[in-house]
Amino acid sequence: MMFFQLVLFAILGLMFCQYSYMTAIYYSNSSTAAILQYLNPIFIMFYTCLVCKRLPYKKELLCVALAFGGTFILATHGNIHEMVLSFEGLFWGVLAGLAASFYSLLPRHIMNKYGSLIPTGYAMIIGGVVLGAIGRVWNISVSLDIFGYLGMIGIIVIGTVLAFSMYLIGVNLIGPMRASLIAAVEPLSATICMCLWLHSPFTLIDVLGFIMIMSTIFILSYKKKS
Repeated sequence: MMFFQLVLFAILGLMFCQYSYMTAIYYSNSSTAAILQYLNPIFIMFYTCLVCKRLPYKKELLCVALAFGGTFILATHGNIHEMVLSFEGLFWGVLAGLAASFYSLLPRHIMNKYGSLIPTGYAMIIGGVVLGAIGRVWNISVSLDIFGYLGMIGIIVIGTVLAFSMYLIGVNLIGPMRASLIAAVEPLSATICMCLWLHSPFTLIDVLGFIMIMSTIFILSYKKKS
């Protein structure tokens, strides 16, 4: 049973999350992909309602409206007749949010028994083998310079091993919703780096969509004191 959960976590969680996120960046940009990935609390909310067999609360319905509204603004800039964000970028960005919810929910039972580092390591191996087989990496010839190798090392060590491991440690300690709240610094840092380093445009209406989507995390995490 644990092995089956590990395989699901490796493929639907880690592999699917990383691949959809990287593909969303390819079709859009790092900031938009990071923002759309943070639709994951909405998917977690729907899962919670399904498991608990209840209807969404008022604040949850508000978050759904904000999430859909923010996504609409990012994709169209308010013009229903024109897509500013490509369909592929929107599609993979939403899938990245769904995959991030899988990544947060699937390993809970495994982490309670084995911690976070061991399941993450095995999941990376399983996911890498599966994705490598699907992509037939043995047929791909790649020639990289020193900057290419440094970029690969950064993605593997910092962007994958450290980022995923530390996030799961946070999930194990404080739960998926609070971990998502704290990790919400990612879209902000991605936006700042994209504008300052890559000189990519980011308009005020993009900021509005950004705020609408990110506000859902804070609303869902807020609890009234008794």
